[in-house]
Amino acid sequence: MVGGGIAGLSAAWELRDRDVLVLEAEERAGGRLMSEPRGRYWLNFGGHVLAGEDSATGRLLAATGVDAAPVPGVLTALAMNGRVLAGGRVETYPLRLQLTRHERLALLRAGARVRLAVLEYGRVSRRRAGESEADRRARVLAYRDDRTFADFLGEVPAEVDAIFRPTIQRSSGEPEQVSAGYGIGYFQLVWDRKGGLTRNVLGGSARLPGAIADALGGRVRTGARVERVVADGDGVTVALGGGEQIRARFAVVATAAYAAREILEGIPAETADALGRVAYGPYVVGALLTDEPGPMPYDGIYAVATPKTSFNMLFTHGLLGGGARRRAGRSRRRGDRADLRRRRRPHLSGGRGPRPRGADSPLAARAAASPARPPSAPAGARAAARERVPGRRLPGHDLRRDRRHDRNGCRTRDPPGRA
Repeated sequence: MVGGGIAGLSAAWELRDRDVLVLEAEERAGGRLMSEPRGRYWLNFGGHVLAGEDSATGRLLAATGVDAAPVPGVLTALAMNGRVLAGGRVETYPLRLQLTRHERLALLRAGARVRLAVLEYGRVSRRRAGESEADRRARVLAYRDDRTFADFLGEVPAEVDAIFRPTIQRSSGEPEQVSAGYGIGYFQLVWDRKGGLTRNVLGGSARLPGAIADALGGRVRTGARVERVVADGDGVTVALGGGEQIRARFAVVATAAYAAREILEGIPAETADALGRVAYGPYVVGALLTDEPGPMPYDGIYAVATPKTSFNMLFTHGLLGGGARRRAGRSRRRGDRADLRRRRRPHLSGGRGPRPRGADSPLAARAAASPARPPSAPAGARAAARERVPGRRLPGHDLRRDRRHDRNGCRTRDPPGRA
């Protein structure tokens, strides 16, 4: 397994009864599933919401004994123009936001278009009788992949664009960069509390790759940078830095697309071209551990989109960290809604709020990189990227990132040549 992110680790887990070896270039396994414990709480820096029990991820969690719990609180909150909407159906948001008549009508039309497409996506993504998972995935990837999400949404006022943009940005890229099908699918994952991204790993998302790596033991090597993967008639040769070579019957390449393109020798030109057209871009993830002594305005809100600010999403991971916070959230929701709006506003717009704790728990920040599905790549090109090459497999993309530290001590990551 070339790549020790969740893609490579989960593949190794499936093949754990065989002679399997995971090679990870970084000093830690897990890729974009990164978290750090802070007492009874934890800080998540990468992926943190996972699919339900009846999913590949759910089955992996159960098999590895990693505990997960339903995401608490409101997932679709919106803070915009001095007002916070938290609770109620998202279809009512156009009627509750401070918008002009023209903007309100445009948001109603765009919202209805996305809602209908989400329902269609739910039907399209279901596996059909006799269909393999690979065929289902290929069909889902081809769904509305002929134009961008921005084209699908149509021309809308700036205020309406600002509402949709944060959700697309935090998933992978700009609305002008991802396909319509991808954007619609992401809204489906956010809005569907039954079949979407509905669970958190208790203790932090890094516990899942950590559990797999622990179970595999010495079969996971970190700090092992692969430079070349070559297939021949008898198997594959994996060349590492320092001149080491490993022979194997098969190699599963579970790296970022650009890394796979660089290390795979002899792949078809169409596959290499498709891998080269997968775009990556960096974004910053920050987490703060606060010293709040009691109920706070954001208790009961797990995720809030924050259009027109310097950040596009805010998550409250502490809702799962302790009973006191959960009790506070329940009692607060029984209070007066007008008072709650008054209390929320200053904390989301730069006013007074809880202070980060002292030097033992400083502000921690990470910069991650996220793949965007290029709208210019037709379904055939993406299928080519998944084409089976003798002895090698491309099961998915996980990120291998170069790290450096800025002057403030915050780690940043930026894939080479993909700023």
